[in-house]
Amino acid sequence: MTRTTSEIFSYLMPFLIGENDKVTKMDDREARQTFERTLETDPEFFWPLKVELIERALSGDNGNQRADLRLQLSLDGTRQPCVVEIDSTSTPKSVERKTAQIREYLNRRNAADCPALLIRYLSGGIAEVLKKRGMSALDLNGNYLVQTSKFAAVRLDQKNRFPRSRQIKNVYRGTSSLVGRFLLRKPDVFERVQDIHDGILELGGDISLSTVSKALSGLDDDLLIHKERGEIRLTQPAELLSRLQSEYRQPKIQNEWRLKLPEDRAEQERWLTGMFGEESTWLWGGVTSAETRTSSPSDSVRYAYTRPFETIPDSLRERENRRFYNCIVQETDTDFVFFGRQDHQADDVQCYLELANLQGDSRVAEIAETYRENILTRFRGTSPT
Repeated sequence: MTRTTSEIFSYLMPFLIGENDKVTKMDDREARQTFERTLETDPEFFWPLKVELIERALSGDNGNQRADLRLQLSLDGTRQPCVVEIDSTSTPKSVERKTAQIREYLNRRNAADCPALLIRYLSGGIAEVLKKRGMSALDLNGNYLVQTSKFAAVRLDQKNRFPRSRQIKNVYRGTSSLVGRFLLRKPDVFERVQDIHDGILELGGDISLSTVSKALSGLDDDLLIHKERGEIRLTQPAELLSRLQSEYRQPKIQNEWRLKLPEDRAEQERWLTGMFGEESTWLWGGVTSAETRTSSPSDSVRYAYTRPFETIPDSLRERENRRFYNCIVQETDTDFVFFGRQDHQADDVQCYLELANLQGDSRVAEIAETYRENILTRFRGTSPT
């Protein structure tokens, strides 16, 4: 049975395997050498797809854009020649650039060959970018995405043997996530990295200027921001919010107290402020904060976070009740919890991240979706480019 590229891709997505921890440095020349050596020593490396090298270093006309390789792809007796550009960086941004280059080469040559990329690792995210643009690609691990008028083929189950070194392992998690969360507050355009760093510090974030710079580079590689000299702005808020949600991890809790407090929320706030002091950095957790901003019914047990303190207040011990409690206070030094807080309330992105990562509660899912729409509404009508 013949399947379309979309059907094959959808089937394989649940089985995709991420990058391992061993980092390999590689440029385009080394990628080409590795690829050619693989074809020579293992002709069945891409089975059932057959890949043959036809030509190296194709020249352009009058010194114009050149291409790296010409291959012939075969599947079940059907052949398709391809002109290939090598991209050892293999980020969404570099893939976009290389895609434009190879298409320009083919347009100038008026060639009927299929455009394709040879990349270090064909991840699920890169495959999505290529699929939307009708571009074919092979990687150095045996994976491929072939989209031609003659046939379509997908293989994405091979592990990455050549992971790329990245300045920050995950820009959507932990302290680095403060950069994305700050950009989601409103559709501003920033002239300097320093402006973003200062803005994060003003909202209670503890992050270095170098971390902000590296995180912005990661967001730029993933095509989520527009970053040129004198202009930094978010272009894909929905995708950024989705990645923050999927990569969110609960804060590390150092200690926890179950307290019996008055039932009224305002009374609870007075008690907590009295326990920890007027200037204390305590706040309601995202789920509890959401109670005051939506029409949802309140939970019987409310959650609060507090910064670590040297001495446990006597009033806290007096209110502790592990059987009949209505408030849980969690001690944490995880900075992102407190970022952007106002009047002991978590900011709306923190509320969304906590709500969206709760499982099995349809009411909570509806509230999370409301938060998501409210955040994205800020960017309605702004240019995505």
